[in-house]
Amino acid sequence: MEQRKDQQTSLEHFDCDQFTNIAAKALGINIKDEYRQGVIDNVGIAKSMAIKVFSTSMDSNCSTIAPTFSPMARDL
Repeated sequence: MEQRKDQQTSLEHFDCDQFTNIAAKALGINIKDEYRQGVIDNVGIAKSMAIKVFSTSMDSNCSTIAPTFSPMARDL
């Protein structure tokens, strides 16, 4: 459980503005001033979703892998 608390703390201190700058530089793009705040707001929404996901405790047996559909060729 300690790992979850560490992850949550890291996410709470995540700086959306700084991330936007670093990501834009890494991708080699220039975010126009009129779009910049919208990008930062969307990163903030993703941050809030990540905090909720990572703060949920689950045990290792909480889910199973869904079955996969595999079509089979029929003999004609």
